[in-house]
Amino acid sequence: MILACVVFWPWMYPDMTGNDDLPANAKDRWTTLFIFMNGFGAILYCVNVYRRRF
Repeated sequence: MILACVVFWPWMYPDMTGNDDLPANAKDRWTTLFIFMNGFGAILYCVNVYRRRF
């Protein structure tokens, strides 16, 4: 499970920073979540933002 988080986090974080559809304040909140909750924050981002774009 740790290996999955180590791989998943670097995949979602660059996507979040490069997502032009997110306003700046939303990026700030997601960045804080990514820093403090690491893998869980990446999973939340994937479910709430990444999957809705496709």
